[in-house]
Amino acid sequence: MNTTTSNAAATIPVVSIAEDLKGKKLFEIAQTVVRDHRETGQKVNYALKPWLDALGSISELTDNYGAESGRTVVAYFLSNASQYKGATAKAVKAELKRRNK
Repeated sequence: MNTTTSNAAATIPVVSIAEDLKGKKLFEIAQTVVRDHRETGQKVNYALKPWLDALGSISELTDNYGAESGRTVVAYFLSNASQYKGATAKAVKAELKRRNK
């Protein structure tokens, strides 16, 4: 089982990534996703991009983005994030699923 993620800067335990996400607002999670894409050299999938932008504009599941509820934004983000890979991606998806129950 992989318990760490590596990048040029440091090795960060996956558990600390998941714990760090628990206290973050949704827009902060979106910033984490953007930063992870940049640091790992991944390109944001075209289908994920509008939902990542929407996620970056809300704080809580009860917020709205246009006509969409925060819960809907998270659900569409998750349904379009299948190509987002890595330890941070796994932690982000798990946290958003946990919140959107």
